[in-house]
Amino acid sequence: MVLEAYLRQYLTIIEQDNCFLLLNYNEGPMPMIKKIVDFTNIPLSNTDTAIMTERSYYHSKKPAEVFSETMPPYIPGCLNKAMELYYQLEEKRSCTRI
Repeated sequence: MVLEAYLRQYLTIIEQDNCFLLLNYNEGPMPMIKKIVDFTNIPLSNTDTAIMTERSYYHSKKPAEVFSETMPPYIPGCLNKAMELYYQLEEKRSCTRI
């Protein structure tokens, strides 16, 4: 229910304010950084980008461990409503690419 509340609130925000940027972790860290940089017009040096690229290969909670994503074998039924809201946001994200 907490996820549903967050996702519903995101949908409300983007209906009321056109100054938003939707991101999804499945895009990968550097593509998300690039979108944020483009959206905010924050300049990044080549050094900044190189450091972030190098760091993005490692797990955020275990900095010495190379990141590898594991997908859950299934999505439990209790998340059906949250997933429906997630897919609505994904549809909006895909329509508002920078």
